[in-house]
Amino acid sequence: MEIIFLNCLNGKVREPIKNFLLEHTGKTDLFCLQEVYEKKYNMRKLCEEALRDYSPTFAYKEIEGDNFSSATYVHPRVQILETEILLPNEKDLGLGIVTEVLNQGKRLNICNFQQNIR
Repeated sequence: MEIIFLNCLNGKVREPIKNFLLEHTGKTDLFCLQEVYEKKYNMRKLCEEALRDYSPTFAYKEIEGDNFSSATYVHPRVQILETEILLPNEKDLGLGIVTEVLNQGKRLNICNFQQNIR
């Protein structure tokens, strides 16, 4: 199973990120992405276009001036069993998405997490 974790820097470097995603599309089972915001550079739209065959799960939270936007994209060959958003209301912690998948008969829990650093 191939999994890529990537902080997308809110799309500030759009073309390199788009090219990277397209280069790895199809052979990557899960993309665990952070800073996938809809505002300003609209990184979310870019990811949806590049990963159109993948099933997405999104999470967002804003607390005391900090905001977090994450997305996990799962290829159709991997079965999604369950997804859960971690720490959506915690003020001093980041945000996570846990995705339980079934891949080649094995259950796996993949955690896409962005830490809050103060």
